[in-house]
Amino acid sequence: MEMNEPKQRDITGYFLRKHSAKNNTELTQKMANNKQSNERQQLGMPVCSMDSDNVAQEPVVSTAELKALIIGMERSLTTRLDRMETELKSMKSDQRQMEDEIKGLEHDVLNTASKVDDIEKVKLPSMENKMESKLQHLQDKVTKMEIHDRRMNLLFYGVEEKPNENLTEVIHDFFLSDFGMSQEIYDDLVIVNAHRLPRKTPRPGPNPIIIRFGYMSEVQYFLNFVKRRPYNKDKKPIMVYTDLPPELKIMRGKAAAKAKVLRDSGKQTRIRVVGTKVVLELRNRPRRGAPPGIWTQIDY
Repeated sequence: MEMNEPKQRDITGYFLRKHSAKNNTELTQKMANNKQSNERQQLGMPVCSMDSDNVAQEPVVSTAELKALIIGMERSLTTRLDRMETELKSMKSDQRQMEDEIKGLEHDVLNTASKVDDIEKVKLPSMENKMESKLQHLQDKVTKMEIHDRRMNLLFYGVEEKPNENLTEVIHDFFLSDFGMSQEIYDDLVIVNAHRLPRKTPRPGPNPIIIRFGYMSEVQYFLNFVKRRPYNKDKKPIMVYTDLPPELKIMRGKAAAKAKVLRDSGKQTRIRVVGTKVVLELRNRPRRGAPPGIWTQIDY
């Protein structure tokens, strides 16, 4: 029994080695079949399951079929590459066109900005100055027309106001009593209309009376009378003013306030309308025996 043990071990090893070699061969064959199947699948060829028992049953692909398949794939790939190249060229052309359009827009924007800057800095101020000049010219023209239209009006301040008064009788009475007018002269007067002017802000004293005369000589009569009228400190006289547009009345009021201060200090003043402005003038006091002083315009 001891002599047969080595021989038995050799037989067992032989069978084990044979079985292992067979398994390795089958495994190698399966790996090769799997690799071939993957390659055929990538090439678009039919794939069959392969094992050691049916290797002889696999379909065989001829060289011509394989060549035709490769040529077809090459043509398809070439067509795709040509299409991609065409699309790329078209995209590049569109890109260049867009770049040109953007440059044109940038140039237009710079041009427009330059023109706008020129308009804002040069043309617009010049236009504004011209418009202001024209507007002032029109305003002066309207003011002169209004002054001319109001030249036949006179404002009488300080005439006593009574409830439910008859203004015609009131005018008759103070014309004869305060202005030394005879009934005959009064009867020849042409009074177009007359009414009291309500004050915008409440003030002490009666509201003034505005009278529109028919002739300039009648207006001048009252203005000359006021100039020649002697000063009576015991009786406050009725004041007479020419009618002016509202803005000039405001100017005349300011000038009158300044003139009163100057007159109280012994200076001689006068207020005149020159063009569309109200001016205050001061007369220089001459030396004894010298000609009358010169009227000088002053601010107020």
